[in-house]
Amino acid sequence: MAGMQTVETQGTKFFWSTSTALSTAQEILGVKTLSGFGGTSPVIDVSDVNSTAREKRMGLRDAGEISLGINYNPSTSISPGLAAMEADAGTRTLRKFCMKYSSVDANGLGKKADAYCGGVTIDMAEDDVWRGSVQLILAGGA
Repeated sequence: MAGMQTVETQGTKFFWSTSTALSTAQEILGVKTLSGFGGTSPVIDVSDVNSTAREKRMGLRDAGEISLGINYNPSTSISPGLAAMEADAGTRTLRKFCMKYSSVDANGLGKKADAYCGGVTIDMAEDDVWRGSVQLILAGGA
């Protein structure tokens, strides 16, 4: 598309924090992929025997989930954000997930959301590095 500018993914930073201030957040290192921030609303059928066509209303919006693909390293000194997420998954603690875009985030733009860490899974294969995925469950609007 002519005139459309793109934003590089290289340099994007991810944080896990009890506040949305990036200066106090713990960075999540090793992120390879991100998928999410979609959210959906269920469709509620309110048709009855007097309806001449299907009648619908929208239900409550579910902010959805975020999935992070990561290079896994269990050392807390390597990625304190990941270590904090793993601990929070076990305690069901609500935190802030922050994503700072690479080249367009000079003014604090990005995405921030209240989230629970649903879990961290790890995977390994021959002739590879340890990998994993993080499931974040968004608690509200994102």
